Amino acid sequence: MTAQKPDDPNYYKYTYFFGRYTVDDFLYGNAGPWPQPAPEHPTGQLAQVLHIPAPELELWKQKVANMYRCLLLKRWPRGLWYAYRHPHLKELDDARFSYYLGEALYSKFLVPLDDDDKNIFAAQLKGAGADSRFYKSDFSPIEDIADDTYPGTYATPSVALLRKDGASPARAVAIYLLRPKLLLTPEDKNRHAWNLARYFVLNGSDGTKRWMRPPSPASLTDSSGVFATQVHDAGVCTATV
Repeated sequence: MTAQKPDDPNYYKYTYFFGRYTVDDFLYGNAGPWPQPAPEHPTGQLAQVLHIPAPELELWKQKVANMYRCLLLKRWPRGLWYAYRHPHLKELDDARFSYYLGEALYSKFLVPLDDDDKNIFAAQLKGAGADSRFYKSDFSPIEDIADDTYPGTYATPSVALLRKDGASPARAVAIYLLRPKLLLTPEDKNRHAWNLARYFVLNGSDGTKRWMRPPSPASLTDSSGVFATQVHDAGVCTATV
């Protein structure tokens, strides 16, 4: 079979495999910025692009380096004044916490509930409408390092339950701490415990995202189309009480 024109879906496949391009067709010929084994650790690191052509470096200096120089020279007084007026981080609220888990970066951890989850969150699942869907963010792999944190810091495995009603954004409705097997909700009288649990969840998500197993194609979406992934292992994540 022969591909005849660019709008043929097989054109680029056959062009690539049968070598219809020559060195002259590439921007920098055979001296381009090709990835090569990392000099420091060729078997333990990803390939690196080391020989950057001069025009590319000049473009980077114009578009990126000069911008950072400008920020360093002109913006530091504003940053210093802001730090003086805001010496502490803003407290995390429920809306922002739900956004992080259900809509933003950490939404990649959303997976459907299993039978154990349904037993743990049975009270939260009752009375759900026909258009209500539940998902969890599971950071139980933190169990592996819960006893190996720095002095004065603590970690605990956690599972957050998120509810999505129709087209509305997902919201966190419960958190289960595997240590000490405690279920918390925003409606609890002990609001301080719920607030602290949210930080344990976020710490777990930040640590877990660095140790993820690439998901299989079948696990990328569930029946409702929500992205899901598989959590494999976790690194150290801590929270100061």
